[in-house]
Amino acid sequence: ADAVAIADRHGTVTFVNRAWADLHRMTPAEARGHHLSLFHTPDQMAREVQPLLDEVLAGSGRSRHLGHRRKDGSTFVAETSLSPLLDAAGHPAGLLAIAREVPPPAPPIAAGAAGEDELAAVVQGIAHDFNNLLTAVLGNASLALLDLSEGSPARARLVEIERVAQLAHELASRLQARVHGPREATAPAAAPAPERSPAIAPELPAVAPARPGGGMILVVDNEKIVRDVATSILKSHGYSVLTADDGAPAVALYRQRREEVGAVLLDLTMPHMDGREALREIRRFDPQAQVILMTGHLEQDVLSGFADAGLAAFIQKPFRPDELIGTVRRVLAD
Repeated sequence: ADAVAIADRHGTVTFVNRAWADLHRMTPAEARGHHLSLFHTPDQMAREVQPLLDEVLAGSGRSRHLGHRRKDGSTFVAETSLSPLLDAAGHPAGLLAIAREVPPPAPPIAAGAAGEDELAAVVQGIAHDFNNLLTAVLGNASLALLDLSEGSPARARLVEIERVAQLAHELASRLQARVHGPREATAPAAAPAPERSPAIAPELPAVAPARPGGGMILVVDNEKIVRDVATSILKSHGYSVLTADDGAPAVALYRQRREEVGAVLLDLTMPHMDGREALREIRRFDPQAQVILMTGHLEQDVLSGFADAGLAAFIQKPFRPDELIGTVRRVLAD
């Protein structure tokens, strides 16, 4: 509810509602009968409030951001609307105040190297999340194209969705390239990603396992939309799929079913156990595990941190079905 107060023309408070009292951390009884200066510091009264009161009592309503003071002495800013209350003769006899607290602004990013690192981390995080969303958009559009006949009128719309999703990915890549890489990266910022054709490649045939268990892929990503689209792509090409939503369950699942799993499609950035730690744990009991690292970060910014990790392959989000299947086929053929 809005915070409401009423005062006479001399500024003496005659009414406050519960919201006004709560906003100023006092009871309604503590507010009534006091001057409006109870709710403002002397400086706020002199610089902001009194000039506004004079305008309102002259007959015109006003709305501004005003500094307020609570009972405990702390201050805050509220969008405060003041309107004159007129007597029977039409003269100002008091005023009505309605206030809504304005959230404090976010602290500015510090200047210098620390501030640049903080800004870079924010930009990288946004771009990474954006690429996760684009993985679902691009992957599902590409899969839908495979289900349509050549003459379907929906094909043109899906091709346009693919094209725009690819443009959005290139925009995210350019944004990433202008800032520092993720914290673990030591490589310099990359150039913009090369343009990829938005048109879907012909469906690749399902392949027979290249080694025992080669037809099962463990997909690991904390984003359900990514797991779902990767699963759909893989199953449409004849692979069976296991999924895990974080590194720890992925390690446990791989330990239980390692004889069946041909490759692990492993996300880098996850909230509890990330891809780096999950890879290290898997390598402890299966040094030959075939792990494909996927991420929304730029390849050049990531792979320098995995130089000695023995990755089987890398794939960047967003990916299309032909890119994912081609990567999996190469890994299983090794």
